[in-house]
Amino acid sequence: MNASPVHPRPAPARPSFPRRRLLRSALALPLAGGLLVACDGDDTAPGTTSDAGGAAQDPDAVQRSTETAGVMAADANAVSAATFTSSPVAVVAASEDAAVLAPAASAAIALGVPLLIGDATSVAEPLNALGANAALTFGQLELDGVDMVRGGGDVEALSNATGHDFTERHPVAAEDLATEIAGLEAGGGVLLTIGEDPVPGEDLDGRRKLPDFEAASGDSAPLALTATGAEVPVGALAAAKAAGATMTELPHADPRFSSDSVQAVTAATGPVLALSPEFGDQFPARVEMARTVPEVPGGGQLVIPGKRIIALYGHPGSPVLGVMGEQGPQESVARAEEHAAPYRDLTEDTVVPSFEIIATVASSTAGRDGRYSNVSTIDHLRPSVDAARENGMFAILDLQPGRTHFLEQAKIYEELLKEPHVGLALDPEWRLKPDQVHLKQIGSVEAAEVNEVSAWLAELTRTNNLPQKILVLHQFRYSMIRNRQDLDTSHDELAMILHADGQGGQGAKTATWEALKKDLPEGIHMAWKNFYDEDIPMLDAEQTFQVEPTPVMVSYQ
Repeated sequence: MNASPVHPRPAPARPSFPRRRLLRSALALPLAGGLLVACDGDDTAPGTTSDAGGAAQDPDAVQRSTETAGVMAADANAVSAATFTSSPVAVVAASEDAAVLAPAASAAIALGVPLLIGDATSVAEPLNALGANAALTFGQLELDGVDMVRGGGDVEALSNATGHDFTERHPVAAEDLATEIAGLEAGGGVLLTIGEDPVPGEDLDGRRKLPDFEAASGDSAPLALTATGAEVPVGALAAAKAAGATMTELPHADPRFSSDSVQAVTAATGPVLALSPEFGDQFPARVEMARTVPEVPGGGQLVIPGKRIIALYGHPGSPVLGVMGEQGPQESVARAEEHAAPYRDLTEDTVVPSFEIIATVASSTAGRDGRYSNVSTIDHLRPSVDAARENGMFAILDLQPGRTHFLEQAKIYEELLKEPHVGLALDPEWRLKPDQVHLKQIGSVEAAEVNEVSAWLAELTRTNNLPQKILVLHQFRYSMIRNRQDLDTSHDELAMILHADGQGGQGAKTATWEALKKDLPEGIHMAWKNFYDEDIPMLDAEQTFQVEPTPVMVSYQ
């Protein structure tokens, strides 16, 4: 970075069915902007057998899964497959047409049985897997192999057909269906319909009454995750509600996002479902990480999104190498907190005071190894690294490697990088070619060399069961990172940050910022540096956060 000795700038029971035991909705708790609905029930009936997971095996009883793995379940059939191991009865909607889905969802949630959606071909296998011998159907549908009971919009007829007391038909608009379904209670008596029109298929012939069955029992309940602003298929939402799922909305589509989300996933007693496609194919692995990986400063296991890092920059014990060297570790903690405090009123993200510690220092002389870089010992850095950990801060190790490969220097600090709060920064300004020396040329690095470091750091993070780790790339000229478009940003283990290091007048700094953010590879976030002496003037916190995009990291030098 720009600091070295040579630097020029520093349910109620259903009375109709005595054999059935309904899930009782018992508790509602807020979590990260969403709602938790916890359900429990009676013990398993005497005389039933159990599978290896302890779930009661009774052909007349609904059985919920006790598996706790993460499952991408963005449609009703996937949700039902993940949350029920067996059920003698299922509700089947012929299509996702709101007029069909509204009453089907209402019935499934009221009865606490699987909801399936689709034509006869697409639901045949799920029905068979569940061991269902009867289906309450809505819409134009003919099924083989199960007894069909036609559902409709008449609450009295539906109550007679199911043995459940439906007390109210509630017409709604199609665009409000998701909200209305979300408000339905397990074992409730509300039947949603789209307007007052007849429900499609209710005039078809069919058996008039469902067989007796026992509702699900035990402590197992799925956890269904959605994300703020993300689309949730209505069918998936309805099926999750029918399975008695705890419904939780997260601010971001990742179960590692916050301490609250990590705790919810860890406490889940049933499958963890992602109802929004935005959670992505990595969701099952991320659920496992949420249960096993330590948290980062600020909570959760992600650095980005959700956090803003405000860092002091420098080398411990060397005032000429930045503000971290102007005082001891504990005084640096207090100084970092002073800088971080005003940012907290400017963002909803968690502001984390931090250190960026120069670990290897660019040197004006070649040294005994001819590398033009002075390597700090781990013992020298340890007090600052430990102070950061003890105070809930990140510690980012900055490399100024001279003629040394970045990866060679990074490996020196593997012991420190195995700590959850420690990240890495690469400073290409001080990466020399074999014939270069500091201050005569500005250094540079090929994207391929950076990719070697990022691959190694991602593997280190993964194999040591660590949370997401910071990787900072410093730059103030485009030429400093050659072939920047080839940077590998695919590592889920890393939060990659481009630190724009321009200094001087704010016009020039803004021009540098605009140039560096142009064509920035997707997955890399921007950081800003405030120089005490060189900036004219240095921006305050409010001015700094007016920069577009808002920096994820701000450092002070």
